[in-house]
Amino acid sequence: MSIVSARSPATPAIQDKAGPRAGPLRRLLTAIVESRTREAERRIAVHLATMSEQRLADLGFSAADIRSIRGGELVGSMRARRARQLV
Repeated sequence: MSIVSARSPATPAIQDKAGPRAGPLRRLLTAIVESRTREAERRIAVHLATMSEQRLADLGFSAADIRSIRGGELVGSMRARRARQLV
């Protein structure tokens, strides 16, 4: 039996989120979910950035949100979710 171990800068945060007594499988699954979530957020940001300001306004984004989108920042629920993860 062999075990593969990988480290990244996010590893301590992942271990804290999964709990101090979480097993290796739980930590691995947590890392995979967080990685996929970040990738989805990047894809959403790119897609939103290609939309016109009128279309974004029609979808309910405020002027501040549209400026954030144009600046490449996270907006709305993505920003709130990221802030909760950092706590």
